[in-house]
Amino acid sequence: MRNSKGSYMKETGLRVFCVFFIVVFTCLGAWQYHRYQYKTILFSEHAKNQQAKPVLFSESTQHPFEVAHVKGHYVNQFTVLLQNRYHDGQLGVEVLTPIEIKNDKRLLLVDRGWARDPQNSTVMGEQSITGSIYPFHEYQFILGDTILSGSDSFIKMQRMDFKALEHVTHHLFYPVTLRLAADQPHGFVRDWVIATVSPARHLGYAVQWWVMALVLLSIFIYQWVMHEKK
Repeated sequence: MRNSKGSYMKETGLRVFCVFFIVVFTCLGAWQYHRYQYKTILFSEHAKNQQAKPVLFSESTQHPFEVAHVKGHYVNQFTVLLQNRYHDGQLGVEVLTPIEIKNDKRLLLVDRGWARDPQNSTVMGEQSITGSIYPFHEYQFILGDTILSGSDSFIKMQRMDFKALEHVTHHLFYPVTLRLAADQPHGFVRDWVIATVSPARHLGYAVQWWVMALVLLSIFIYQWVMHEKK
């Protein structure tokens, strides 16, 4: 009787284990496949827009990688330094300075590139610049506050958070950035990366999760069949 009860508990525990992780692995695979689809569209948009002529930012659709042109004045006191950015193995920051467009209540962040020590980042006078629109949609897990510190010169942030930036500056921002083109002045290193994880890698991760779910499903079916034969 004890052996029968113990065997039943083990079988039930195995079934619960299999069902739970089948659901988990299937969901993880679906999430990675969604990321694969998103990145595929992102890379396609990038390739298509690089051949297009620049449009005025005010007339743009603000789609990813759309090439846009804008005129305005840099708001130097709101320059953002995104921390812990690497280039060629060197630690530095990503420098983003908002530009104030005439008759526009919202500021547009201009990504001026990577720098190791951007002390001379102040730009005066009206600017006429061109770049590509880039959305900061990627979620980044961080420990601690998003905004590390604010000073008269820089706002140091761990990741881009437009709502947090609006809170500390008391200004409205467009929910996208303009990546300064390589031939434009007042920029730093602009070796732009479309995405840190390629579509192919996301698809590979999705397949891995689904294979693991399939293995557990096979174990579940096998255990169920063996139980029915007893």
